[in-house]
Amino acid sequence: MTELRVSLLLLLFAISTHSASAAAYQPFITLDGGIARLSGFETERAWRISGGYRITRRFALEADFTALGIFHANSGPDAEMRLDGNALNAVGFLPLGPSSSVMGRVGAFFWDRDGVLAGEEIPEDRGIIPTVGLGAMIRLSPRWSMHLRADHYAGLEDLRKERLSVTTYAAGLGYWLE
Repeated sequence: MTELRVSLLLLLFAISTHSASAAAYQPFITLDGGIARLSGFETERAWRISGGYRITRRFALEADFTALGIFHANSGPDAEMRLDGNALNAVGFLPLGPSSSVMGRVGAFFWDRDGVLAGEEIPEDRGIIPTVGLGAMIRLSPRWSMHLRADHYAGLEDLRKERLSVTTYAAGLGYWLE
């Protein structure tokens, strides 16, 4: 997982140093904050940093780091679970006008999880699951955008190895390197 995080950091560095004269690609960086809902656990704060390339007006590739939070069980044995990871996404845009669009994304989420269950520390575990999302974006200027998004991560395992899903709801800002 460390290699993937290093790759993401290199991608973000490449995006931040990308030449503004490249007409075919439009690199971007986004930062989101919101909530994550995991069934059987309390709602938690989540955040995400992502970067990618908008290849055409309707398509982009994106990589991100998402911190879904430290979840506490609502009932049953005392449990606390930290969940985060990286995603690689394909993002589609449906323009609604010159400055707004609806977004859809599909990708893979590479998760890390550890925690405490009934007083016992659970070792770190990892996996890969699919993720999908919907959102809306408004360009505030040629370089800045604002967006709302909801993302769903299906097939996660909790500390008892039961299948769960997480849904995040977030608002964020994007910076476009033109």
